Amino acid sequence: MPSERTPWLFEDVHASLSYELEINPKDTTMPSIEKTLTPTPITRGRPVLFQGRNREQSMTLSGTLLTEDQYNALRAWTQTDKQIKVTDDLGRSYWVVFTSFDPRRVRTVEYPWRHEFSISGIVVDWSNTEDLG
Repeated sequence: MPSERTPWLFEDVHASLSYELEINPKDTTMPSIEKTLTPTPITRGRPVLFQGRNREQSMTLSGTLLTEDQYNALRAWTQTDKQIKVTDDLGRSYWVVFTSFDPRRVRTVEYPWRHEFSISGIVVDWSNTEDLG
């Protein structure tokens, strides 16, 4: 039995604005965990590890737009200088500052506004981590 589609959601929580993507991204690169550790040798025994700030995390989305409204909406959302809450179809949320929007037109008779796009952003907070304790 097919399940209902859960759309990706962009939210500007301070302005009470939201946008559901009509077509979910077909390819994504999600943030990864990458720690910055510096081993410092000591005279005897094991080295001491010092942990610095974690590396900057990024996110990319790519997919298809079919209409002028979809194009204009993504363009507007990626032009904002605010942090946007991005929630994927699995319910994972990320606070992202978008850094690029790259639309590429695909000529078709049926959808004159069809574009393939990619969006990049810096992940400011990955708020859905679970407590380990």
